Amino acid sequence: MYLRKTSLGCVAFFFVFGCDGSDHQRVGEGASNSAFETEELGMGDLGIAEQQTVAGQEHTSGQAGTRSTPVDTTPATRSELDRYLEKFRSEKNWTYGERQPAQLSGTWVALDSDGNRVVFDVDGVPGTFGQDFAGNMTAGVYAVSENNRVVCFSKWNGIGLGAHFTLVGETLTGPLGPNPAAQWQRIAPVP
Repeated sequence: MYLRKTSLGCVAFFFVFGCDGSDHQRVGEGASNSAFETEELGMGDLGIAEQQTVAGQEHTSGQAGTRSTPVDTTPATRSELDRYLEKFRSEKNWTYGERQPAQLSGTWVALDSDGNRVVFDVDGVPGTFGQDFAGNMTAGVYAVSENNRVVCFSKWNGIGLGAHFTLVGETLTGPLGPNPAAQWQRIAPVP
């Protein structure tokens, strides 16, 4: 951190992280310096990274090279769902999956957002759940209480996501972003 007096007589604080203090850069110097600095710091093939997800693989490409790391596609487990269910102690008699045939199975789309999707019984497998997460579908499981409270736990790339809804008639209601009472309608039942 250093102090610099500005042209208006004010004092400004500046935080410097790994900088030589100059704010000058010659034309064409930036890209080569970035690649050089990453090599010098032992970061090798990271360069100026650009993230892409293609067919289950995460690719990081930069000027100094390319590397490929697998995306964790392990779905959430029942034990993880059980830990999340502890938050809903007021509900009773949980059933893994649907309580009645065709109660939830299929794709549901949020009515008041950018079309956020949730899918119950993914690919016809009872008790499975998936939801939109940054343009990717998570994989997990769900349970339904006797009062039609639906609690889900899913994962994408090792990130766990909990979701909960209330089913009334043909509408799911639950939190989505800043809206505590977003609604979803079923658009495609699982055959």
